[in-house]
Amino acid sequence: MSGGSLDMMKNGQHIVVGGLGIQILFFGLFIVVALTFHARMRKLPTQRVSLEYLPWQRHLYVLYSSSALIMIRSIFRVVEFVQGNDGYLFSHEWFMWVFDALLMLFVMVLFSWIHPGEISDCLNRTKQSDPESRSSGTPVQMESFSRRDVAVEASTSTGLIEEEMKIASSGVVALRSVD
Repeated sequence: MSGGSLDMMKNGQHIVVGGLGIQILFFGLFIVVALTFHARMRKLPTQRVSLEYLPWQRHLYVLYSSSALIMIRSIFRVVEFVQGNDGYLFSHEWFMWVFDALLMLFVMVLFSWIHPGEISDCLNRTKQSDPESRSSGTPVQMESFSRRDVAVEASTSTGLIEEEMKIASSGVVALRSVD
C-alpha cells in the first residue's frame, strides 16, 4: 500500500464497488435495449434485412453470450471488492484466473471467431452490387470548368456508371464519380 490511511483505503474500496455497481446497472440496461431491438426486428423486420443475407441475428447471439460473460466477471469483481483485501477471493488466485482472465479470453475468442466486421463486409458487398447505392461509396474527383454544362452519362452494358456535373461560371466546381 502507498502511504494512505485505513479510512482512505476503505473509501477507495467503496468508490470502486459503487463504480462497478453503476457499470452493472448500465450494462444491464444495454442488454435490455439489445433484447428489445432483437424482439422488434424479429417481429417487424426492415426491408433490407428481409431481402438480403445479413447475419445480424448470429451477431446478436454473440453479443448476448459475450455480455453474459462480462456480466459474470463484473459481478465477481463486485463480490471480490466487497470482501476486501483479506477476503477469500483475493487470497485465492484461481478465482481471478477463472472469473476474470478466462472469461475475457472466451470473449476474445468468440469475437475472433464471429467477427463484427462481417456485417460491414456484407453491407459493402451489397452497396457494390446495387447501382443506386454506389454513389455514396464511389470516389469523387473535383475539377474546375469555365462554362455552364451538365452531362450525365451512363453505360449499362459494362455496368459502370460515370456521372459528370460541370456547373460553374469562371472556374468553380464539377464532380465526377468514377469507378
